[in-house]
Amino acid sequence: MDKSFDNTTTLMISNANFGVSDFIGNKLYEIFKVSQVDITVLCIKNISEIKQHNIKSMFFGFEYLSKLKETVFNYVSKKEILRHDVVHFFFCSVSLVRYAKDNNKKVIIDANEMRDDCFDMCYKMADIIISNSDEQTRYLVDIDIDKSKIVQIIDNPNKIIELYQ
Repeated sequence: MDKSFDNTTTLMISNANFGVSDFIGNKLYEIFKVSQVDITVLCIKNISEIKQHNIKSMFFGFEYLSKLKETVFNYVSKKEILRHDVVHFFFCSVSLVRYAKDNNKKVIIDANEMRDDCFDMCYKMADIIISNSDEQTRYLVDIDIDKSKIVQIIDNPNKIIELYQ
């Protein structure tokens, strides 16, 4: 499978902050900083020093209204998905992954240690899955994910960044 993104636009969606406060936010930040492709980031809040138009923050100041926040986040995500060729998910949303696939987008999912039907469904729809451990890769293969779809980054954490150069 071709894992390059020549002449494409990429959307990275995360239900975390963009920046260095947590693992996922930092991973997005590091990829964005070195990327040589057109990337748009859709996140909960931009806590980085990068202030560009293609980093879209969904922080509304009413964190306690989680259902409303999720509804708005999904609405904005769907609009952004339509504008991009590749969508890289850093969380599990069956409805958003299905929406991306139904609209012929290439889907990348950062695998999570969670083991449930939601994640399994997302993995099965993905074009590329980023695996962070041998155990995670074994699990993906055990649930019948084609090994050619898995990019394992254990020995080389920069391998994910290489996808975007």
